[in-house]
Amino acid sequence: MVRSDHGGEYYGRAAPYGQIPILFAHFLQENGIVAQYSTPGKPQQNGVAKRHNRTLMDMVRSMLCNSMLPVSLWMEALKTTAHILNRVPSKLVPKTPNGRKSNMNYLRLWGWPAEAKLFNPYIRKLDLRL
Repeated sequence: MVRSDHGGEYYGRAAPYGQIPILFAHFLQENGIVAQYSTPGKPQQNGVAKRHNRTLMDMVRSMLCNSMLPVSLWMEALKTTAHILNRVPSKLVPKTPNGRKSNMNYLRLWGWPAEAKLFNPYIRKLDLRL
């Protein structure tokens, strides 16, 4: 089940005789996912989602302000914050799915220089990896 407001990004655009579904609405129908929409003009019904989105955007803003990266990387910051929040224990989910404490030692500070390796499909198992 997917719960959302009746926004155009979830269902489609308004037309004179109702709304015209977009690809996301068709995807839900084809995969047997029930779309549950709240009443238009009643943001009280989406309180948890609105609060979660606000938390995400506050974290994104903080990450971008504390780094010297351009604002155009906001989507990468959003992906990182979602990744972090999905692994941090909460009142409802005190542990990870495997029952252990989450380990995020692989994360580095946001905005620090990194080195990217180019993918080489022709490298074999015992070749040098420079």
